Order: sequence, then C-alpha cells, then structure tokens
Amino acid sequence: MQSGETPFDDFATLGPGGTFNTWGRVSPIEATTLRDLAHKSYEGRTARTLTKEDFQNDPRLKNYAWDPRYEWTGYLDSDLMKVAPGASASLSADPRAAYFRDLSRQKVIASGKKPTEENIEAQWQRDIADASSWALIDPTRKADDFAKMDQQYRYNAALKNQEHINNMEEIREAGKYRNSGKKGEGDDISGGYQQVVSDRSAA
Repeated sequence: MQSGETPFDDFATLGPGGTFNTWGRVSPIEATTLRDLAHKSYEGRTARTLTKEDFQNDPRLKNYAWDPRYEWTGYLDSDLMKVAPGASASLSADPRAAYFRDLSRQKVIASGKKPTEENIEAQWQRDIADASSWALIDPTRKADDFAKMDQQYRYNAALKNQEHINNMEEIREAGKYRNSGKKGEGDDISGGYQQVVSDRSAA
C-alpha cells in the first residue's frame, strides 16, 4: 500500500504456523482481479488448428464430433495452461498478485496436499488459466479441399440416384400399362422397358 492510500477492505489468510497474513486492498482505482492481472498474457491470442487428440483430451469438446474431412480451429483450456507459466513469471514481481497466489496456497491446503512450492505453483497456474477463460475460442470447422470434393461427389451421386429412381418409376408405369389385361399388373415389365427404350431411340 502506498502512502496516503486508504484500505477499503481487508482480507486475512492463514499463514505458516497458524499465523495470519492480512491483505489490505487500496482504493477502488487500485483494486483489481486476477483476470485483470493476467489479461496482458492472453490478449492477442488467436485460434489454432485442432487435432484429433485435442478432441480426445479436452472435456469441453465432448459434444463435438471429430471429422477429419474438416479443418478445426479453436483456443482450448490446454492453450490457457501453456501460457500460464509465463503469466506466473510475469506476475512474480507484481505485489498485487501476492494476495491471489496466497489464495492458491489455501486451495492446496484445503485439498489435503502439502503446501509445497511445486503444489502451490501448479494451483497458481491453474487459477490463472481459470481466471482467463474469457480467452477461450469455441471450435469451428471449415471444409478443406478434399472435404469439398467429397461433398460435391456425394451431391452428384444423390442426383444420379434420384434420376435412376425416376427412370425406374417411368419404366414401371409403362410396363404396367402395356401388360394390363395380359398378366398380373406389374408382373412383367420387360415389354414396357423395350417400348420405352424404343420410344426414346425414335426421339
């Protein structure tokens, strides 16, 4: 706290040996959050290409179906965690971060783990990433050239299949007409088929 500043809120956390660490927040202008402190480390982030492994390892992607025909992009929790060590290093010299790091230490104790430097740092980085969840970018997909070719192929195949169905219906109807009164309706459509072919040839 700088000279002349008046604390408007006090916080106490349990320190080593049962002692208390008291934290005084200064004026509202100086008050901040962990999200604010870590913001600079995550600003300017961009979506990256996602892999099949990303979909297998990230619980947030359980509602997305991986399809190799598409190019997937996004910014995931794993990306937040990759930046967290650098964010932690940059905040080590910021006295405002000491309070939030001490909260991370308290979480370690509450979880039943020993408050070793390694455990505290791991929790601190996790808290930094959680506070920076605003930087996440939901997965989006874009068809690559092969996917576009596949889509066109499927579309053309569907058109041909429908054309074949229409032709067969036309032939069947012609067969019913030519065979009426001779055999059971629809029993033999060969005459109708020959007639349709003949008619088309004449045209």
